[in-house]
Amino acid sequence: MTKEAAQKAWRTMRGRVWKARRTARLSKEALSKWAEESGFRIVFLDAKSGNPRIGIADTILLRIKPKSPDQIELYVVQLKGGGSGFKASEMARLTKAASAIKATPLIILHDGEELHFLAGEASFTREPRRGRVAA
Repeated sequence: MTKEAAQKAWRTMRGRVWKARRTARLSKEALSKWAEESGFRIVFLDAKSGNPRIGIADTILLRIKPKSPDQIELYVVQLKGGGSGFKASEMARLTKAASAIKATPLIILHDGEELHFLAGEASFTREPRRGRVAA
């Protein structure tokens, strides 16, 4: 590595974007470790690019409720890292997002060849509109 390249790398690592990404990575790693140790499954709601999405919720934590196998604990999480604080308006927004969660019962049967969706509102099983690519 040349001296100029090393200096550019050093300057990059001292920039706000690099520090923010590093803090986010470390926060995710710490939460993942805690979730595993605590018996939670974790779902990060990142964009396809891997970057954080714009919405208030960053993560979903869930597990089967201890001593109650038919109940699921679900937590909507905003993950904060570094020295960032949070505002009351963020908590209100997160609470609103959590209260808007709707659980729909859905039974999925597999006959060895294809999936059959029964009950609930399986809107994701509809045929895609023209011009759209199926996921």
